[in-house]
Amino acid sequence: MIINIDSISNVGLVRKNNEDFIFDGARFIRDDKHNYSLSVEIDKTKIMFAVADGMGGHNAGELASEILLTELNGSLSNIFRDSNILSQYELKAFFDTEIKRIHNMLIQEGINDPNKYGMGSTFIGFIIYMGNFYSVNAGDSRLYRMRDGYLKQLSKDHSYSSMFGNERGSSHLIYNAVGGGDRVFIDFTNLTSKIGAGDIILLCSDGLTDMLEDDTIEEILNDDGTTFDLVNSALQRGGVDNISVIKLEILE
Repeated sequence: MIINIDSISNVGLVRKNNEDFIFDGARFIRDDKHNYSLSVEIDKTKIMFAVADGMGGHNAGELASEILLTELNGSLSNIFRDSNILSQYELKAFFDTEIKRIHNMLIQEGINDPNKYGMGSTFIGFIIYMGNFYSVNAGDSRLYRMRDGYLKQLSKDHSYSSMFGNERGSSHLIYNAVGGGDRVFIDFTNLTSKIGAGDIILLCSDGLTDMLEDDTIEEILNDDGTTFDLVNSALQRGGVDNISVIKLEILE
């Protein structure tokens, strides 16, 4: 199987700092772009792709997203190197434990330094593990699948409006994140039956989806648009937030 990976993280037009941080399976990215291709035996592959969208004043959001991904990737790398194969239950337990550990780490950072109080980050991850596809989500960064010209969101936003209805507040008010609150939870979902050759997987921060409707993203992808094209369209519509996108094209 061939996987084409196209990634970008852009500060946008309004924010001074880029609080997004992404890992595209090969490198961490902020204020940069990267693309490459992988030829893999899917039944033997272990890899993670992830987008983190930080929040907090005094650059704390920038630090939160970086801590989240570097910590998680470090511990996950140990799992990937281990010859023992984890079951779905064991892999979910790993992410549960690690996300809570990093959540507590960010909370402690805020206690130690008042400038970092409330620091936190959303997280959306796509994991290929020994022939299976999984998503891991905390917050409102998103995972989409593009199939036969149609875009579908496969993740669920952990915002007040999404979880409790619009009457409970703005779609921008986050109900769940790593750090920035008393507790955290994850959606861990087996997507194996929903993903196959010919699909495109898109991971993104809300800096993209707040600027572009799903129909617009779908139209750009149907025109063979790149992540740069998606970011450029978001910038043309105001670019009020940081914008990060990973596009995975899964081929035979």
